[in-house]
Amino acid sequence: MNLSEKQIRDLIVNLSGEKQVGGSFLCKHFNTQSDYLGVTCLSCKKVVAGRGFGGTAEKCMHVYEKTARAFEECTYCGEKRNKY
Repeated sequence: MNLSEKQIRDLIVNLSGEKQVGGSFLCKHFNTQSDYLGVTCLSCKKVVAGRGFGGTAEKCMHVYEKTARAFEECTYCGEKRNKY
């Protein structure tokens, strides 16, 4: 059975529960791959956190964790910010 690229994309959208809008779809990022540099969605290739899997993005999508009473630190790049 040979499927066209459009048929394959429609099948992926239907199986994953993603909503198709126009020619594109809104991905819920359920299928991800991560390392210490970040997280990337395997379905749509969007960087979800940090710099993406393998550090492919220019800018970090920060995910902050509490480190001290008044500060938070990004899990992926180490940038610190004042919590207040």
